[in-house]
Amino acid sequence: MNDFRTRLYEALLVAFGRVLAKYNIFAEGAVLRDVGKEIVDYLNAHGLDFTEHGDIADLSRLTDLFIQNGFAGSVEVEPAPRGTRYIWHDLYGLEAYQQLHEVADNPFLSCPLNLCLYYIADKHGKTMRLHSKTFDLEHRLTVSDYEVVDKETNNPSALDALVVENARLVELSHEREILYKHQAAPMPLPD
Repeated sequence: MNDFRTRLYEALLVAFGRVLAKYNIFAEGAVLRDVGKEIVDYLNAHGLDFTEHGDIADLSRLTDLFIQNGFAGSVEVEPAPRGTRYIWHDLYGLEAYQQLHEVADNPFLSCPLNLCLYYIADKHGKTMRLHSKTFDLEHRLTVSDYEVVDKETNNPSALDALVVENARLVELSHEREILYKHQAAPMPLPD
C-alpha cells in the first residue's frame, strides 16, 4: 500500500468522523473545543512543545508549529473579502479532510489543526467563522476563507439527547433491515 501511515491516519479520521457526524456530535461547540484540547495535550505530551502565551496570537503560533512539523508543505496567507484566506499546499491527510468536510457538514471537523485552533480561540472568547472551503486534490491545495470573531455567549452547547436517540433509532432500523434480508433469503437445500 502506498504511504500506509498516511492512509491509516486518514482512515482513522474518516471512521471516527463519520460515526460522530451520524450523531451530530460535532455540531456542538463544546465537543469541538474538547477534541481540540485533547489533540493539543496529546501532541504536547509527545514533543510538540506548544507553549501558549495567553493571547490570540497563539492561533498563528500553533499554525506555524504544525507547518514546521510537516503538516503541510507550505501555506499562503492573504486577505479575503471577509477575514483571511489560507491556501494550503500538500496538506497531510488532504483526502480525508475533503471526505470529512462532505460528511460532517462541519468545517472544523475536517482538519485536526482546525479543531486545535477552535479550542485556542474559544479560550479567548472567540470563534472561527468559515466563509468558504475548497479542495483541489489534483494540485494538492486546500483553500479556506475564515475570520476570528467574538463568540456569541447566548448559544447553549449542551448535547441534544433527542439527536443521539434519533441516530440510534436510524441505526436500529438499519440493523433490522439487514436481519430481515438474511431471513427472507431462501434457505439452501441440503445435499
